Amino acid sequence: MIKNEIVFRPLKHHEISKFTEINRFERIEEIYYHRDNELIIEKEYYTIEQFSNINQDYLDVLTECYDNNGILIGAFEQHTDHIKLIGLGSMGGNVIKGTKDILQLEHLYINSSHRHQGVGKKIVSMLKDEAKRLGAKKLYVSSIPTKSSVDFYRSVGFELTMPIKELLELEPEDIHMGLVL
Repeated sequence: MIKNEIVFRPLKHHEISKFTEINRFERIEEIYYHRDNELIIEKEYYTIEQFSNINQDYLDVLTECYDNNGILIGAFEQHTDHIKLIGLGSMGGNVIKGTKDILQLEHLYINSSHRHQGVGKKIVSMLKDEAKRLGAKKLYVSSIPTKSSVDFYRSVGFELTMPIKELLELEPEDIHMGLVL
């Protein structure tokens, strides 16, 4: 089997809608809860499905990020007859309101068949480089509480952090983490 080449680069505006090519499917069996400044793991069973009828909402959010100086990094797999988006990471291009040097890693989606192959790590690494270039001292992420997501962010250096009030109110069940740059 020939492995297809993966190219990492910023998305162009007209490519944002390609996010629907990413197969998000994941079977969840454990999630984290942040209690008393500790991460507690509990069994919980559900699945995350492919993007569906909420595509327009995601498209609007990603487009708004792009239009407001955000950074969108894509991982593209080159096939013989087409190029497929298999990973996408986005980061706001402006500091989080009320902070002076913190940027938010807003989204990270990796195709289910490409997880645990370094795609997410490469995207986060590129976003970190962009954050440093923009003068940020810290990256902030509000991670869905699944074990796989939180463990991934921890593996690339994120740690529990004091939640930013406005972001905590938007996502109270998420695990709020920071990465010093």
